[in-house]
Amino acid sequence: MPAIDVVVADRYPSGQSSLSERGSLVAVVMRAFANASPDQRLLWLSPCREEDLSSRTPVDPRLTVECAPVPRGVYDAYYLTVGAARIWTVLHGLAAELRETSLTDDAWQQFLTVNRSVATLTASHAPIRSRITVHDYTLLPAVPEIRRLRPDVSIVYVHHTSWPHSDQAQDLMTRNLLQHLVRMMAAADAVVVSAQQWRTNLQTWAPAAPVNVVAPGVDPEELKQQALAAANGYWASTLGGDSNRPVLAAVGRADPSKNFDTLLKIWAGLVREGAPGTLCLHLTPTTRGAVAIYRACAESLYRWAAEANEYRSGSVRLFERQSWGDALWLLQNADIVVACSLADGWNLVAVEACALGTDAQRLILSSQVGAAELLGPIACVVHDPSSEAEITQAIRAAIENRLRPNSMFRKQILLPSPTDWWDRIIELHHRFGRSQD
Repeated sequence: MPAIDVVVADRYPSGQSSLSERGSLVAVVMRAFANASPDQRLLWLSPCREEDLSSRTPVDPRLTVECAPVPRGVYDAYYLTVGAARIWTVLHGLAAELRETSLTDDAWQQFLTVNRSVATLTASHAPIRSRITVHDYTLLPAVPEIRRLRPDVSIVYVHHTSWPHSDQAQDLMTRNLLQHLVRMMAAADAVVVSAQQWRTNLQTWAPAAPVNVVAPGVDPEELKQQALAAANGYWASTLGGDSNRPVLAAVGRADPSKNFDTLLKIWAGLVREGAPGTLCLHLTPTTRGAVAIYRACAESLYRWAAEANEYRSGSVRLFERQSWGDALWLLQNADIVVACSLADGWNLVAVEACALGTDAQRLILSSQVGAAELLGPIACVVHDPSSEAEITQAIRAAIENRLRPNSMFRKQILLPSPTDWWDRIIELHHRFGRSQD
């Protein structure tokens, strides 16, 4: 019998390589799966809106995709009202829409309904003694339900986002929500996070939890090919000539945790002082604009960009586009790449910049991104991403090319590959799980 693994994820492989999927479990697993043995089989289970059910596109004959169809209103409550507006914001230390009824109201019940549907689908399709990998926080409630329905399987829960230290939970509702999520994790045989600091933080809530650090992987050659293919794309055609230099790049969605509003505010001030160069912000389109905190964030970005451009036309170029190649070209050719998130599980943008850029490129990282643990030797690390003064100082030093000397070359950084990442998860199934091959 061919080996079958089961992935339970919040979205399914679509055959298209969009910017919003490139850092997701979809992209990482599919790249690892492409290198698997010919007899390997993968069963992929996801929730989806009922109207999207027919849009699935086969991407590999060894892959089987099954979806749990959900009415649009229920799906939006699951993903936006609870997932994005409550859990994501709490995990990233942002102000969340939490009330005393947040764990019992209609939106939360719909959130649980979607998770039960996915768990039922998983229980009915997963082979006996399967290795089931569940990703990410929106499907965490499915973990104990799968365990209840299928005590024979091995379950590894993958948490790719950040996790706050217990001291950071100041209000009761935030603490209740995080404690509730931790209790759900207990049904998994192993938990995976992307950096040591998230493991440390998570264990302040659950000291005995089997939390493991496994960094997501990238394929440098694939990244370079994608960047090369965008040589005539938006950024390549927009940027040119010494008048634009230095080029500062930031890539990601209009998410308050990315701290882009602080970056633009700082840049507007530097432009007023006469700083040269162009700040290029490549935004990933997102449905989260339907949530007030994300909508306000996007409005703030455009407002600060306009203010900087009032002082010097073209000092900010802000572009919202679903183009992975364009984003990679920008990361490869920028003089300075800034990734100063308030909190970020891994930040593949920083890792992609490391894989693509030269040693002459300056990389400014927040200590609160998981990738800082790997890339610290080649980056300027901002210890407090909420400090405008610290980020301003780092950008000034980067513009003047006087950042601290790097302790190693980029080629000396051992970047994990998608296969490394997936093999490590399978190893955890064997080490902690209940399944038998």
